[in-house]
Amino acid sequence: MSAAQRRKGAALDLVDGQANIPWELNDDPTASFFDFPEVPPLIAAVDAHGRAWNLFHHWQTPQGEAELRALKEDERRALVEAGLRPMTDFPATANAAAFILHRAARAPEEGLPLDVTLTALLADPKLLEVPASLSPWLVWAGELTALIGREKGGKSSLAASDATRAARAGRKVLWLTSEEGLNRVVKRFADLGSTAGLVGDRLLLLRRWPRSWEEIEEVIVRSRPDAVYVDSLSSFLMAVDGEVPATSEGEEWQGRMLKFKRWTTLCAGGVCVLAHATKLDGQYRGSTGIGAGPDTLITMGRVQNAPTARRLEFVGRWGFPSRTVQFMGDAKGYEEAQDLMGHRRSLTPARQRTLKALKPGMTFTGWHKVSGAPERTFADAVQFFIDNRYVTKHANGTYVPASDRPKVRPEDVRLDDA
Repeated sequence: MSAAQRRKGAALDLVDGQANIPWELNDDPTASFFDFPEVPPLIAAVDAHGRAWNLFHHWQTPQGEAELRALKEDERRALVEAGLRPMTDFPATANAAAFILHRAARAPEEGLPLDVTLTALLADPKLLEVPASLSPWLVWAGELTALIGREKGGKSSLAASDATRAARAGRKVLWLTSEEGLNRVVKRFADLGSTAGLVGDRLLLLRRWPRSWEEIEEVIVRSRPDAVYVDSLSSFLMAVDGEVPATSEGEEWQGRMLKFKRWTTLCAGGVCVLAHATKLDGQYRGSTGIGAGPDTLITMGRVQNAPTARRLEFVGRWGFPSRTVQFMGDAKGYEEAQDLMGHRRSLTPARQRTLKALKPGMTFTGWHKVSGAPERTFADAVQFFIDNRYVTKHANGTYVPASDRPKVRPEDVRLDDA
């Protein structure tokens, strides 16, 4: 058994046993738990934590209060020695487990060099596979996706439909919201029939809005969900960080997005973050750092003459195909809309002139300038072109006529300012 596997087993035993430290791993009796350098200080921390808890609840005396402070300091010092940040909002054992499991996902095999040849890696066929889909539209194993759409445009309903279908297929789902009340979330899932059978047991919600990254990672390590949904990006960051980075802070934004990606290295299968789009062009609001973090960007747009339908355009490293879905009511949620695929309306003379003005690679501003159309009329025309597949918009903010789509993979398109 590798060092990484032993660490993972130790972490899961820690979580399952809470304060009961396993002296020998159940799945490998010859591998002592003490082999891991961070374990002795963790044991000291847990021991101090337990004695402090017992003292606080059973011996509340002036002398006991002084000893309690000393024990809490011992716990803090031991956690720091183990490389952990001391926490007060959940047990030290759970935090220790998260730390061990995080290291297990990143640590190289014991006794092997960190570098490896491509030939050696190619011997593992799993490294050549496209990530497995964990839900109908939004989540893939080991991947971070961003669902981008206008406010009140159906993002939450689509994500809830996706989560419900994943749960019906046997996946465990974690739903994180920082902008809706618990009653609204519960009612949405109840309307979708999520209380039937075992589906309700596979859907995990929070009793309140999250307050820190650490407590969410503790939930992920303990519950090990297959799919995590975050509704939405800006409200979650405001809840856990107390602020949202400025648009100009690209590196800061990318760092925050990679924190979501890190969840897939703990125990989460895949993560989908919902983000608000701009009113003008339907792309994500804020810094390009938002777009640089996810593996796949999913833009959710309207479909002309089909008010309940939404077009999902995918841009990312794997080239997932675009889809069209349709809202079928609160009880059914979203479903595939195959009959709407390929629908393409004809153009008015004014829109023909606007489309003719487009040269491959133009930005929204450059195209608008040469079109001569009023801004609002032009914006509506551009959305019409995209919905009806006359025009393709790339993640770097440029447009090309549908017949001029370049023969490149989506991951070859560099994210840049629109």
